[in-house]
Amino acid sequence: MPGAGKGVDQICFVVPDIEASMRYWASVLGVGPFFHLRRSATRNLFFKGERTAVVSSTALAQAGGVQVEFIQLLNDVPSAYRDVLPHGLGSLHHVGRFVEDYQDTKRRLMDGGLELVQEGDAGPTINFCYLGRTGGSEPLLELIEIPGLRSFFDLISAAARDWDGVEAIREVTPNL
Repeated sequence: MPGAGKGVDQICFVVPDIEASMRYWASVLGVGPFFHLRRSATRNLFFKGERTAVVSSTALAQAGGVQVEFIQLLNDVPSAYRDVLPHGLGSLHHVGRFVEDYQDTKRRLMDGGLELVQEGDAGPTINFCYLGRTGGSEPLLELIEIPGLRSFFDLISAAARDWDGVEAIREVTPNL
């Protein structure tokens, strides 16, 4: 199947308590610092073709060559975060790939048999979608349009390289 590239750029867990997850990963696993958006930056979100109004909190950190993401739902509306959890809350939800050519990569993967589950944006140059197979037990694949996020993701990566274990959680406000 024509893919989004090789490897995984991000792993994501939908969690019931984002602050507890950040503290655990920082103190026990040594992953951090986490950049915490109390309110995710998503502007337009469509789940299975229908507009949905998800309210969530997001945290991002770098663990070696892979970005770790936590999402905590703050409301109960249809979404991939609520309705597509093949292994339950707290388990791996999706793996992400940072892509330069979002539309072309999405089209190739859909032509190869993956289905569009959810799609949204966090501004005019930051699109993302989740692709999967009906009834599949594997995590979803998220495509993340990288050009509009590159500087923020570079900041997260640099902070992890220099992190001394202090200030494990850093509050940020989306400025996209």
